[in-house]
Amino acid sequence: MKLTVGLKGNVASAKRVILEPKEALYEVFIGAPPEISGTGRTGILPTTIDVLNKVNDVATSRGTKLNILINSVTLKPNLHLDDFVNKMESIGVDSFTVANDSILNYLVERRKSSNASYGITLSTFMYITTLDRVMVYSDVLDDRDRIIINQNENRNFPLLKVAVKESKVPIELFANTLCLQNCADNMYNHAEFMASYSNKGLVNDPFLDNCVAKRINDPMLILTSPIIRPEDIHIYEDIGIQFFKLGTRSFATEQTLKAISAYQNRKWDGDIAELNGTVNVDVNKHHPVLNRMLDGMIDELLLGGKNAKFIYSSYLKRVKGESNDEH
Repeated sequence: MKLTVGLKGNVASAKRVILEPKEALYEVFIGAPPEISGTGRTGILPTTIDVLNKVNDVATSRGTKLNILINSVTLKPNLHLDDFVNKMESIGVDSFTVANDSILNYLVERRKSSNASYGITLSTFMYITTLDRVMVYSDVLDDRDRIIINQNENRNFPLLKVAVKESKVPIELFANTLCLQNCADNMYNHAEFMASYSNKGLVNDPFLDNCVAKRINDPMLILTSPIIRPEDIHIYEDIGIQFFKLGTRSFATEQTLKAISAYQNRKWDGDIAELNGTVNVDVNKHHPVLNRMLDGMIDELLLGGKNAKFIYSSYLKRVKGESNDEH
């Protein structure tokens, strides 16, 4: 397992996230400054060139890879971007994450012409959800690069198996995603905040609030959402997936460290919603879904057995101490 973990634009927080975890932390990722690229996450401190330099120094000291997000879906190549990529390459940044073909092609061609060593990661915002799209992008990438298959396909095992087999580059999954399965607001949420990201940071996210309100009102949606439990990582490793993204850029530092520890130890004893940030929105209204109570039942859901409604019903019976033998 190789974890790639999100950072917000705070050097003190980045130091803790990079230096405290152990062997599973492979890479950290952080947004580009707002004048370079928008971002699709809320509650993030904007970065600066100075912050990126300092974070890179910390990452280098530990041997942790650093990935810079230039993942606005509307971004196009420009002189400011070119200057930024030059600066990042000069300090030894390992890779960039992109969210549209224009920036992907720019980085691929630039890498060829300058013999650059950076890697390229394709964002979830590219909505790679089919084998055809995996193969189209695999053909222009190399073994320094990765494809993140969109989180809506986290439980599409036929696709994941053939993608791992056929792709020329490693496949990565977004493990602790907050998104609802096939959420209609997902694309609008990211486009809105990519466009409005500024030096003041992101303040309000009505699309995310709407999704989380649904989840709070109906905890069963946590089971049907594409989150990957720490205990279920082995299912994905067994089909050849090593890279797992933790979207923690809007988390408090302690919460990020808890999420890393949970996935590194492949065990979480608390509320599963703490791993993806659901509880950050309104903890007083949230109904906890105790992760350990899902042992065994979630495997049936993942592998095509019982449906989510049955599993949530079984979960409630476990919490109440009732027997499920009749099932």
